[in-house]
Order: sequence, then C-alpha cells, then structure tokens
Amino acid sequence: MSLMKGPKGTDMKFQILALFLLLFALPWSANAADGLCFYIECSPGRSCIDLAYESGRIESAIAGPAQVVEKSDVRSATVQSGPGAAQSLVIDLGEEASDKLAKITRENVGKKLIVALDDRILTAPEIREPVTAGRIIINGEHGRFWEKTPWLQDLIKDSRTASSRSVKTYVVIALAFLIAAVLFVLFPRIRRAAQREAE
Repeated sequence: MSLMKGPKGTDMKFQILALFLLLFALPWSANAADGLCFYIECSPGRSCIDLAYESGRIESAIAGPAQVVEKSDVRSATVQSGPGAAQSLVIDLGEEASDKLAKITRENVGKKLIVALDDRILTAPEIREPVTAGRIIINGEHGRFWEKTPWLQDLIKDSRTASSRSVKTYVVIALAFLIAAVLFVLFPRIRRAAQREAE
C-alpha cells in the first residue's frame, strides 16, 4: 500500500498541487473582488463572461479584468456633486496605474470600458479616445457604491483632510500677505510721524 495515495486511491501529489494552486489564487481573487475591475467589452473569438448592472442588465466582457485598481493605485478620490442630487466619484490614479489605463484604452478605442465592483457593473462608457490624464469619473446612478467600500471611504476622507489643509494653508498665506501689505503701507507713515514728533 502506497503512502502517497488518498483514501479513494486518488493521487495525493495531485491534491497537494491543487491545494497549492488554490492558495496561490486566493490573494488575487480577494484583490480583484475588493478593487475596481476594468474589463474590456468582449469581441468575437474571445473568451467572454457576462457581468450585470444592479438592475440586471448584462454586458459581455473579456474574461479576466484588464486592470484592477486598488487603494495603493489611487492618488486621491473625491465625491463631486452634479445637477440635482446626482453625485460622482472622481478618482485620480497614481503614475503606474494611469500609464496602464492609458495603454489599455489606447488599444481598445471604440469598445466599452466596463468598470465593476464586486462583479456588479458601475459604468460602461465607450472608449472614444485614450484616457491619458489618469482621472476616472464614475457617476452614482447605480447607487453610492463608495459608501459600501471601506478603502474608497478612506481615500475620500484622506482627500477631504488634505483639501482642508490646503485651504487653511492658503488662508494663512493670504493673511500673511495682507498683514505685510498693511505694514508696508503704514510703516513709512509711522516713521514720518515719529520723525515729526522728534523735531
């Protein structure tokens, strides 16, 4: 009786290999599920998957995301108000993620860029030109998805804090310039007045 055989005669080596591959794939799966996944619209002859909007409407995409954007790929994220109560999430990508998105969109002009989170489509605009600015705007027409995603909430909070600090810095600089201008105007007058009194 071989020690390398399982209870039903299956090869134990195969089971160990399968377990290893499963463990290796888990981090990628977790990251893909947690990040914003960019898929390219499927074309004939390619291996395709179906992705759905919250409403149930389906888009066909090339299997496997072309790019996964995670917290480390994002420079800042802000919520922007539009007409009425509409809101959009504005994401500024870091250099590496921005370059990758530019390459993907350059190679797929005319197709849809399907943006999904947790296998639900958020938006699927047509790529009319390469996205080279590294900025993505995702409208909230399918719900404020960022409120259910902790890492996006963290980024939005960090961006608000940084923005608030910038405003405070500008206010302090403006006040310093104002005080300097007032002193520049008043100082000669004060000096002349002091000279007159001395005479």
